[in-house]
Order: sequence, then structure tokens, then C-alpha cells
Amino acid sequence: MRLLLIWGLWIYLIPTYSMAQNALSESVKVKKSRSGYCHYTSSEYFAKTYRFESFPTLAACMKSGGKIPPGPSEDYGKDTKVKFSASKICHDETNEWFQQTKNYVKMDSIQECLAQGGRLPLGQPSSKEQQ
Repeated sequence: MRLLLIWGLWIYLIPTYSMAQNALSESVKVKKSRSGYCHYTSSEYFAKTYRFESFPTLAACMKSGGKIPPGPSEDYGKDTKVKFSASKICHDETNEWFQQTKNYVKMDSIQECLAQGGRLPLGQPSSKEQQ
């Protein structure tokens, strides 16, 4: 009888725990995997990372010792507008280093990149000066 009770409790708790983890992961912006890589929501491995430490920004993840995943696949970079490089620099398509930046996280806008703790390249005017 005791074994049956434990088994029933186990069957009940597993789906509940799984649903709680899914709800938590929906509010997470950056996941640092056990291997130390910082996965942003646009990362091809973000949804596949189950054991992680969460962070509000990429910069915070990298400050904790995390790193940008190496060399994204060709499909990952096709529609990239802004690249958040491993050195925390935001490169848009007009930047001379955009094509040469291979280790990056893709972003939709400069504002999104800056909000994640990135900075503009030296010599590039700030968004206030561009307007």
C-alpha cells in the first residue's frame, strides 16, 4: 500500500514539475548551460537547454563566466540584422566588422543589443546622435 501511494505521488509530481519548469523558461531571456555557454532567446539551442542558470541579460551571463556559443550554423545567420559579439559589441549591417564577426548572438535591433549589455563600436555615433 505504501509503495502504491509513493508511486501515485511520483506520477502526480513529475508533470507538475515539468509544467513549472516550462513556465519558468518562458520568462527567461538568457540561459547559461552547464557547459558555460550563454544562450539568448534567438539561439538555436535556447529551447533545447534544460539545465541552466538564468540571467536577465547576455552581459550579466558573460560577467558570471559564461561565453557566446562558437560558430553558429549558416541557417542561423541568414536573417541577422545585428550581431552581439563575444566582446559585447553590437555590429549592425552598416558596420565594417559585420561580415567578419563569426562568434555572435543575433539580435533584431541595435536597441535590443544595447539592452542586453552590448555597446556600439568605437567611433560609431550613438543612437541619439544618429537621429
